[in-house]
Amino acid sequence: MNLFSIQGIAKGLLTQYGSPLYVYHAPTILKQIKDIKDAIKYQDFQLAYSCKANTNLKILSIMKQNGIALDTVSPGEIFLALKAGYSPSQIMYTANCSTDDDL
Repeated sequence: MNLFSIQGIAKGLLTQYGSPLYVYHAPTILKQIKDIKDAIKYQDFQLAYSCKANTNLKILSIMKQNGIALDTVSPGEIFLALKAGYSPSQIMYTANCSTDDDL
């Protein structure tokens, strides 16, 4: 796909959905996951995605489907992780300055 076809697709999406518009390319995400997994050969390695980078449920679902754990920093991110289908054992909570209620 060349730049002109990407620009045409973007213009069509902006016309259909308006602006601002965020578009993610699942094949690129999957390639990055594969590249990282292929590059790291440690035994018992668990890749974790920082949920604060993007809490889009579709992206979280892609991560889950590919065996990626989640690193969360807030109760809201934990809520989204559970909504995306993660089990508590697949979620790390690494927040600082947590209140007793958060914990």
